[in-house]
Amino acid sequence: MRSCNGDCQSGLKYVGGKCIWDDAAVNPTLVIMCRVNGYPTDGDTSRVYQLFTTQGSGTNNLFDYFTEMSYGRMDIGTTAVLGWVDSGLPPTSGRYAFTTACANAAAKAYPGFPFEDFNGIVSVLNSDLHIDGGNWGLNGNQLTLNGITHTYGLVNVDTYGTDTEFLSHEMGHSLGFIHSRDDKLNNCGGAPGDYCDRWDEMSAENNYFGYNTYGRQASSFVAAYRIKEGWLLASEIIEAGPGYDGLPTQIAAINRPEVNGPRVIRITNRSGTQWTVELMTRTRWDASIPESAVLIHELDGNGFPLVVTEVGGDYGLFPKGSGPVSFSLGSAWTVTVNKIDETAGVAEVVVHAAI
Repeated sequence: MRSCNGDCQSGLKYVGGKCIWDDAAVNPTLVIMCRVNGYPTDGDTSRVYQLFTTQGSGTNNLFDYFTEMSYGRMDIGTTAVLGWVDSGLPPTSGRYAFTTACANAAAKAYPGFPFEDFNGIVSVLNSDLHIDGGNWGLNGNQLTLNGITHTYGLVNVDTYGTDTEFLSHEMGHSLGFIHSRDDKLNNCGGAPGDYCDRWDEMSAENNYFGYNTYGRQASSFVAAYRIKEGWLLASEIIEAGPGYDGLPTQIAAINRPEVNGPRVIRITNRSGTQWTVELMTRTRWDASIPESAVLIHELDGNGFPLVVTEVGGDYGLFPKGSGPVSFSLGSAWTVTVNKIDETAGVAEVVVHAAI
């Protein structure tokens, strides 16, 4: 915990008698470093700042991750960090108890802090006992802090989970993302279908994750989540409705933000069923996928993705050799991948409506 007399170094501001980190002006994420009862030693403060804030920019931290996933349209660069504070709770307490206790302890320690400016609160505990971690409440929880009631997405994590794989998944829940699934609703852990899309971060830890400085490294979010969150613009989505007979179309990889152009083809049939067609290349956050591939996801009634398993193999279309690869969606649609240029981060795709 830093202390000062109101004269804070660059990047810090003075609140409640303490200097705290405050990266910028717009971000809604608050991190509270919190002690577990019986464990008086502070955790690794430097790691928290490196993982969550722009201090760690360029190290594949959470700031880098969400900047890339959103194409710069979501800024968590304003993450503020408070603590260390005492939860007063034993290790056996649950995630909701810890998130609320840590938030209340922070409100007491920082009476002038504007908690209501933040949409998400992550409590980082100082133990590595695999304490109940994760998101609490997909649509947020109301807490009253410093006399003001506000809705927050809540995440609890101990030292074991301070990596981008665990936290990107749980912070995804705070954004309203559900677990990604397959279209057959197989049993991969959790509810039917949950965690069955290995290409997507919302199937952690059954996804193609890798490792980096912080431990387990997150994989990308597939297109459906980016559409729901507004990270993909209308100009980046090609709409294919009944009667559509597309010419060969180049799409940019969903995970290559530096490549411009349309990124998704969204198919809508006459009954209203929708699918997305996207390219995922084997690079950076997705260096562990088996091969660069075009993926097809069916969208449920709320726009959440179910990976289409009948594509076969690892559920991706990746042309081998010189010939194209095709897949039929029932009797109405055919998706053909003519080629994938992994270096350029693009694929040539043809979507054809039979009726």
